[in-house]
Amino acid sequence: MKKLFKNFLKIFWVIPVKKNRIVFRSSHGTKYNCNPKYISEYLQNNFKGKFEHVWIFDKDSIENHKYLEQFGIVVVNQKSLKGILYMITAKFLIDNHGLVSYIPIRKEQIVINTWHGGGSYKKEYSESTDEHKKYMKMMYDTTDAFISSCRKFSVCNLKSIYESDPSKILEIGMPRNDLFWHENEAIKSKVKKELGIAQDSRIVLYAPTFRYNADTEIYMLNPNKICMACEKRFGGHFVFVTRFHPFVEKRYIESGDSNFIISNQYEDMQELLYATDVLISDY
Repeated sequence: MKKLFKNFLKIFWVIPVKKNRIVFRSSHGTKYNCNPKYISEYLQNNFKGKFEHVWIFDKDSIENHKYLEQFGIVVVNQKSLKGILYMITAKFLIDNHGLVSYIPIRKEQIVINTWHGGGSYKKEYSESTDEHKKYMKMMYDTTDAFISSCRKFSVCNLKSIYESDPSKILEIGMPRNDLFWHENEAIKSKVKKELGIAQDSRIVLYAPTFRYNADTEIYMLNPNKICMACEKRFGGHFVFVTRFHPFVEKRYIESGDSNFIISNQYEDMQELLYATDVLISDY
C-alpha cells in the first residue's frame, strides 16, 4: 500500500520544485530540535529572507510549535495534503533520521540527513530488525548527503556508504554542537526557569541511552547521594536532573526529593547540556 501511495503522489510532480524552499523535520516530526533546528536558525540569521523555511510536525505536535510562525516559519502537519505538497515541491529536505518513506523524491531535490548522534559510540541499529534494515536502505538510496561527526562515525556507522560512495558523507561535525563554543548565559537561565530550578543552583544531569531488553534496575541511581557527592567535590547546591532516551519507557527513579527533576519534556537536549555542570552518561 505504501508503494502504491508513493507512486500515486507522483502526480504532484507536475508542480515545479521551488528552489528556495527548505523543509525541515526532526525527531520524526515531534520536536523542534537537534541539527535541523540549528541549521534552520543559522540560515535565518545569516541569509534572512533568502529561503522559505517549512517545519513539518506530526498532528500531536503542531500546536506546541505554532509559535515558530512569528519568525516567518511555515508550520504544517506532515501527513496533511499541504505537508505532502511542501515536501514534494521543496528543493531541500533536511531531516535528522531519514526522509518520510512515502514521499517520492525528484531528481531536482536534495535530501540531507544530519543524523541525530555522533562518535563511534552512536550506532544506527541497522542490524536490529528486517524492517529497520529496509528503512535504512531506503534512507541510503534517497539521501544525497549525510552529515557525519567524524571519520570514526563514518567508518563504523555509515560503512556501506563510506565504502561505495564516500562523496555522500560530509565529515563536518554536528551543527547542534556549535552552541558549546559561545558563551550564552541566557540559555542557562532559560533551562533553569523552565525546569523550576533556582538560578543559583547547579545541575547534575543523568542521561543514559537505551538498551534492548534492559531491566529497569539498569537505570537506577541514588539522586540524593549523587547530589551530596557533587556538592562535596564542587561546592554549591546541586539538583539531580534525568533525561532518558525516547525509546525508554518511563522507568523513572522514585526519590521523593524536591531536588529530583525529570527533563524529558524539555525539547532541546543541547540547551540542557549547555546548562549542565556535571554529566553522568554511558555514551
